[in-house]
Amino acid sequence: MKQVIDLSAPRIIRSDYTDRHLQTYIYQADGGAHSRKIRIVFSLLGDLEGKNVLDLGIGSGFYSRLCAEAGANVFSLDHADCIVDHYRENGGSNVIQASCETLPLRSDSFDLILALDVIEHLYEPMSFLQEVYRILKTTGRLVLVTDNADTFMSAFKSCVPSFFHPHLLWLYRSLVKNPGRAFSSLERKLRRQKTVSAPPKVATNPPRCTHVVEFGTGELAAMVGNCGLNISRFGTFAETRFYDWMSRSVSASAFLRGRMWHRVYFVCVKS
Repeated sequence: MKQVIDLSAPRIIRSDYTDRHLQTYIYQADGGAHSRKIRIVFSLLGDLEGKNVLDLGIGSGFYSRLCAEAGANVFSLDHADCIVDHYRENGGSNVIQASCETLPLRSDSFDLILALDVIEHLYEPMSFLQEVYRILKTTGRLVLVTDNADTFMSAFKSCVPSFFHPHLLWLYRSLVKNPGRAFSSLERKLRRQKTVSAPPKVATNPPRCTHVVEFGTGELAAMVGNCGLNISRFGTFAETRFYDWMSRSVSASAFLRGRMWHRVYFVCVKS
């Protein structure tokens, strides 16, 4: 793995996910900070009418609600107390509190599983993928999104002393980060709001990072294949002002698709 898991370090447990994490997740989805991720995931869902859908690591519950509005039978699973409580208090149903590495669900049960920014939080990613394979129906799909350790920015940082990393990050965000957060009419409809929510005030006391590992695209593709899932589509993306234009060129090259941006998505099918 690109970052070796330190099994001797204190393990991240469900109580490490605090209300500050929850507020961040709400801002990212409901507030629009992840507008491109929402568009990409929405384009990958397909027809969900009457389908059994499992949302793993639900965050604010945005994608569970999105699938329910599309007519799916949605089950939502998370192990964090604050996240499960928030979703239930806001009308969420079929909520399961459990670990993603040991899913308390029947085999061959789901047509679609969403694992959006989940696998990088897990100590046993192979166990997780094996469990996903077990509970997917034949021809069922997994939509997986995670951080991408193969980006050119990561490679560049590895050649530069760590002292300069914060300055590189500032320059990168200044050049390509999209401050506008403009929404399409589709996104406005999905959020049912016309303005962007204010970001959570966590800068002076940020929540503990619960990421455990980052994967390279080839490494993750091999893991998925070893679990019996076939990759039907993959690509990378970022919340950048140049992404829409650049993606037209990047999509022509598998090498660039895997390394241009810092987040990767896979659509995997159980054969």
